[in-house]
Parts: sequence; C-alpha cells; structure tokens
Amino acid sequence: MQFPKILTFNTWAYILDLLAPPYYALTVDQIQERYTPFIKNLATEDIEFFAWVGSEYSKDIKAMINRAKQLGEYNQISPLIDNLILQIACGTECQDDRSEALINLSAIWPDCITYIPPDPERYRIRGFHLPIIIAKKLSKLLKIEFKQLTYKIATTQSQSELNRENRELNIKDKFLSITTNYNKLLGITNPVIWLIDDITTTGSTLTEVAGTIKKQLPNCIIYGIVLSGGIDS
Repeated sequence: MQFPKILTFNTWAYILDLLAPPYYALTVDQIQERYTPFIKNLATEDIEFFAWVGSEYSKDIKAMINRAKQLGEYNQISPLIDNLILQIACGTECQDDRSEALINLSAIWPDCITYIPPDPERYRIRGFHLPIIIAKKLSKLLKIEFKQLTYKIATTQSQSELNRENRELNIKDKFLSITTNYNKLLGITNPVIWLIDDITTTGSTLTEVAGTIKKQLPNCIIYGIVLSGGIDS
C-alpha cells in the first residue's frame, strides 16, 4: 500500500497520533498522585552536592524512560518533565536530611542549566541523549541559559551493568570541561548550576561531572536535577 503523495510524512504522523495516541505508562496527574520528590545526598570529601529527584524510579517510570532511551520515543518523558515543572511552579518542598532544612527549587534558582554529557559511542548510535532533551526543554520553559560545560572523553561500559564501586571506577577521570563555555559564569559570584540527568541510582556519574565542573569553577554551587531515581544508594 502506498500513501497518497498529497500528504506529507508529518501529516500522516499527526493523523496516526490522533487515531492511536502515544501510550504513557503514567500521566503527569498519576505521577503527581503517586510520587513525591526527594533529595539525594551525594556529598563527598571533595564536594558538597545533592540532587533533587522528581520521583522514585518505579517499574512504570522505568518503562517510560526505557522507551524514550532505547526506542527514541522522546514524548515518553514529557510527563516526567511536566512533573518537574509543576514541582517548581507549586513551590514543592523537600527536606535536606543533612541540615533538616526545607528546600524548594525556586530557592536554588540557576544561572545556568547543563547536563550529564553523552557517552560518545552510544550517542553516535542513538543520535540523541535524554539529558540534553530535558535540559533544553527546561532552559526554554524557565528562560535560563543552557550550556554544555563538559564532555566525555571515551566510551565506557554502561553504568547499569555495574555495582557501586565499579561504577565509580568506570567513569573516573572520563570527563573534561569545555573551558570556553565558562566565560560568562566566571563573571558571576558563586554561580548556581543545575546539572540535569534522567536517572540516578548511586549518583556516581552526577558526582563525577559535578567535580569536573568544580575544577573549572571552584566557587560555583551545583545541584543535580533528575527526573527519577532510587531513594537508597
């Protein structure tokens, strides 16, 4: 069967979306009802650092992220991004267990949004990287500058295949700064940076990239902002 040439591919895609809307494991309303954000302490001897995690990494949310990551169905993560935006708009508060202070995202508003850089080989194969998609959308919606501050110098084994100790070794010293992209931030006293990722479990990658940024900007304040993750390390 051939499609009539009078209709473009985009038109057919629109029609198919109307006839068979994209399946989401969870809608944003369901995410709001079932999950609450939490703060994941990722501090080390060298860096004070924590991540704001939008929701617990459940079976349903894992399915959404995997469809986006493995199949390129970017729309699958839209409810998760919308959930994060609602947490900002509603002034949602989380308790920082280190200080017992209540924190909301409006109180740690960024000067710059960046992201965990892609693995070069997996990026070449897939042609996309979810943290870039998330960071760009947040940057546009929040009207905050978006900058790539780091890059990964070599392909490594997938973190999901490794335990905590091996994850840290797997990515140690695998990231470098893009120094020219720091110029504007160098003129800001204690600039606040949001470091975006889609999932965090042990937090090894977030901490390694945050440490790389800190080497270039020692006085910056970095917060991980993640769609979903494990509560326990």
